[in-house]
Amino acid sequence: MRINQQRTTRSKRMARKKPLLKRWLYIAGLCFIVFLGFFVWSRFDSWMRDLSIFADTLQKKTGFVVEEVLVEGRNKTNKNDLLKTAGISLHSPILSLSLKNTHQQIMSMPWVDQVVIERHLPDTILIRLREHVPYALWQYGQKISLISQEGQEISIDQIEGYRGLPKVVGEGALPKAKQIIETLKKYPEFWRDFHYAQYVGKRRWTIHLKNKLKTKIDLPEKNYIQALDRLKRYEKQHQATRRFRYIDLRLSDKVIVKK
Repeated sequence: MRINQQRTTRSKRMARKKPLLKRWLYIAGLCFIVFLGFFVWSRFDSWMRDLSIFADTLQKKTGFVVEEVLVEGRNKTNKNDLLKTAGISLHSPILSLSLKNTHQQIMSMPWVDQVVIERHLPDTILIRLREHVPYALWQYGQKISLISQEGQEISIDQIEGYRGLPKVVGEGALPKAKQIIETLKKYPEFWRDFHYAQYVGKRRWTIHLKNKLKTKIDLPEKNYIQALDRLKRYEKQHQATRRFRYIDLRLSDKVIVKK
């Protein structure tokens, strides 16, 4: 009986040691994984740089480098500025060029409306541009900007060559410029003397003419096409823009004029 009791006690001690051993092995394994993770993380950037250098060297040795950059659709955009902004340099590894980043950089240029970039292996980059087409001028405060046909601002410093474009003035005029200009073009009796359109209170237009009287025409907030039709009939009967400095069309049933 005493021998059995000793064996039972020894078995209990061994049973207690096994969970304890497993626990220490688990802790040791966890510590090893954490250490390994920190080691890999600390060396990751260095390994990636080494890998990048190896890849670039391999591309150069095999001829996969930029030898030619072809640009289509470029008119206003300076080619040197384009390549500098895009970050493309000759004899650089062609596969290392990020087309996504290059696309974003080129799209930041003022004249660029759309761009497509293609990598033609082994050594050519093709850039297809669609540039903004100047449509009008927009003045807000002291700043004058170009407006594209799509109603976007073209932020350039020199606009001297575009002074002949139709002009809109005022806050909020930019997105509505094309609509008012295209409408006024349908009324040649007013369009021939058009000077600029002023967006008043971010809600309605006042048309300024460059005739002898420098006539000013107030349009209503809504239905200004009907107002212009009314003025067209009044102009035909009374030659209003040649006789009056101020024409108010804001009332739907009246034409108010002042000399």
